[in-house]
Amino acid sequence: MTKTELKTFFNSWKKVKEIYRKYCPENRTHFPEPLQKEIIKSFYDTSLKIDNSGSYDFVGNVELKSSTTVNGCNPFSPNQHNCSRILYMEITDHITVYDIAVSDVSIINARVLNNDINITLGDYKTNAIKTVEVI
Repeated sequence: MTKTELKTFFNSWKKVKEIYRKYCPENRTHFPEPLQKEIIKSFYDTSLKIDNSGSYDFVGNVELKSSTTVNGCNPFSPNQHNCSRILYMEITDHITVYDIAVSDVSIINARVLNNDINITLGDYKTNAIKTVEVI
């Protein structure tokens, strides 16, 4: 995927989102998860490998969560309490990726272990160890 292809898709998706919101204001237009993973691998961290065998998105217990609203809620599965790394992708007027700080990942793991699975990752983005605005 090239940056131009991503920009073209993203701009089209934003237009569809606006039209959909006009007719269905209570619903959201999801951004395709396979494309989110491709964005991470192409423009954020090329060393990541997709994990098709477990509870996590990438090999090594790396989890990708996203929101199409600023500071949206990100549900975790109850068995996702052993994250080594959490990437948070905010997809609004831009696509921004936050690499959640290790100390915050520990807090999030403990919350999930205690069955607190609806977590607003936007609350943790100020401590992110790396932030990249993809487009």
